[in-house]
Amino acid sequence: MKDSKEYVKNSDCKISKIPTRLVEEREYIEYEHSLLIVHEATLLSHSIENRVCEAYDFDIVDINTLPILIGFLESWARNRHIDLIIAKVPANDYLITSYLEDKGFRYVQSILHPKKQITPDIQFGHKGFAFRKPTAHEYSEVLRIAENGFTVSQFHNDSKISTGHANQWFRNRVEYGLLNSDEEVMVSCFHNQIAGFHLFQIKDRIADLFLTSVDTSSFWPGAGVDNFRAVFHYFQENDVRMIRTTISMNNMLANNVYSYFGFTFVHPEVYLHLWLN
Repeated sequence: MKDSKEYVKNSDCKISKIPTRLVEEREYIEYEHSLLIVHEATLLSHSIENRVCEAYDFDIVDINTLPILIGFLESWARNRHIDLIIAKVPANDYLITSYLEDKGFRYVQSILHPKKQITPDIQFGHKGFAFRKPTAHEYSEVLRIAENGFTVSQFHNDSKISTGHANQWFRNRVEYGLLNSDEEVMVSCFHNQIAGFHLFQIKDRIADLFLTSVDTSSFWPGAGVDNFRAVFHYFQENDVRMIRTTISMNNMLANNVYSYFGFTFVHPEVYLHLWLN
């Protein structure tokens, strides 16, 4: 990687690395106390066969600094031969969203962040599914469910990304989770048949639920609720005090399930894409 000073072009922008244990190296671009986080999305790039970067956590102290930051972001991306910039912006930051759209970014998706406090007295109802880790020979089944279980996402909504490549991202993400000791993949089973999976991480009594899906080839009414109920029981039994997740605003099934379990929907955001090549 080149020294950050090489990215400064006729401005006082600077780019600095963020210490992280994640597979994807984070950096932040800063100009006059306004900043945004940026990183190359290597897992996504492997899935859709385009080099991708993500920009988020826009902390804009002065809106007049935004053109400098975005210009620098685009220069940074082109220097790395990035094909696609993904920006994630709070839904109520209309000035940022409007500016990005004027610069050619295209809106692709709105997302919500359901969360719920868990206390020992909460009752999730009867746990109809068994809940366990998949065996090594079941990994292929979990990956099949992941590849076929999602139809609503920022990737599916982008006309330049094929459905096959969009599906591949979910498969790759779950495969990474199976191999990553910091995350867990668990399956819900009915009569020892895998009905769905959950990819999550528990830290400081907070469970971040990254992906979850039922097996759409054997879906039946109520399976989604039972699938969620199993993981919520697991969290409760492991002394989790907060569940957080992210869903598409247009995923009505997920919206209904989280509403059914009393989740609060907070911090809506939007995804915008800018193709450079």
